[in-house]
Amino acid sequence: MGERARSRGISGEDKAWQFLSDLGYQLQEVNNEDYNIDCLAIFPQRTHKLGLLRPRYSPEGLTAFEVTSEQLRRKKITDFEMKIAKYNEDNCTKPIKGGVIIVDQKIPLPMMKLMESKHLFGWGIQRQLLYQEKINLFEKWSSHLYVPVCEIYLDETTTYLRCSTPPKPTPPKLFEKLLHFAIFCDDHKTKLQPNVVMEILEKIRFSLVGVIEAGIVPLYIHFELHALGGVAPRMQALLETFVKKWEENYGIYMDLAVDSFKDYQTFAALTRK
Repeated sequence: MGERARSRGISGEDKAWQFLSDLGYQLQEVNNEDYNIDCLAIFPQRTHKLGLLRPRYSPEGLTAFEVTSEQLRRKKITDFEMKIAKYNEDNCTKPIKGGVIIVDQKIPLPMMKLMESKHLFGWGIQRQLLYQEKINLFEKWSSHLYVPVCEIYLDETTTYLRCSTPPKPTPPKLFEKLLHFAIFCDDHKTKLQPNVVMEILEKIRFSLVGVIEAGIVPLYIHFELHALGGVAPRMQALLETFVKKWEENYGIYMDLAVDSFKDYQTFAALTRK
């Protein structure tokens, strides 16, 4: 029988499975005793534009999940690899495509590389918090804004949540922005640099061309960014000039609050839970 989950990000097996379900996974089996696999799950193909996408750092298809509170060692990775190999040997028509180890700690980069070489993915405490924040925002915007929320693909490691605010907000303070954007950079290897953020913002601005051409100006938008790998120093100050150009040239007004940038590498413990 698989290990019991006892982590800060996810405490207890039931919460672990709820966490996966909230992300959009369909649980196929939990606590598989034949192969000692904690959970088998699959992320269904999205048939419409609403809802969450499969996490960027995860395998496609049938996925095995291992949940542990122990210190991650090479033996744990090797054992998990062997469990999957044994399962696939006996279930060749519906094999496991890859595995995810959910662990209550920051996973060192050499261990991440080792897992990747075996088509395994490590969800350490920072990545758990990043995904939980995405879930929280998705549910908050859906329930409080009463509008559909969609997650949009930008590149291999980056997506963003987007939703539109109803035209007559109530109460005004909660709905004062017409559009809401939350960027999620799921890359543990690289600290996010201003030029990359500017490229992301340009892609978002391009998506707003139709709205502006329809005469909805000035356009007020909410913006926040969540970076697993951390954020470069003075990011907010460097972007304020860039955002000012949006106001002057395009009539787009973006709020850049003090907490607009969430750094899950340097200040993981300070992120919302």
